[in-house]
Amino acid sequence: DIVGTPELLAQQLQQETSVQYAKTYDLFVSHSYQDKEQVRSFVKQANAAGLSCYVDWTADREFLRRSLVSQYTEEVLKFRMQHAKRLVYLSSERSRASKWVAFELQYYHDVIQREILMVVLDGEDSHDFPIMEALDAYVERK
Repeated sequence: DIVGTPELLAQQLQQETSVQYAKTYDLFVSHSYQDKEQVRSFVKQANAAGLSCYVDWTADREFLRRSLVSQYTEEVLKFRMQHAKRLVYLSSERSRASKWVAFELQYYHDVIQREILMVVLDGEDSHDFPIMEALDAYVERK
């Protein structure tokens, strides 16, 4: 069993002939891993609606282990955001405190400049992103 690294995946993402390069997603799910049950539930609903989702710890689980975080992790996430039609931000107390979620939202907003949708899991969020009430409305716009 070969263990991948963020660096290895980043290298594969630069090769137009690699399977990794070709992967695209309807939704990049920005979230806290600590909300994994709610993330799984959201992805299950999205998949049932015909939407593909990028979640780092499922889609790239062989490469993006928390024990191997490096500058290449950021490169991989940027690439995956560029190859997703939309970013969905699962807002929770934990995700609002996450430096990775802050990085993803900032990068997607400033560099990619496509719509960010928000699902509030708990509490209140001061971002002014459109609230995603139901997947049905998004699927119709897709």
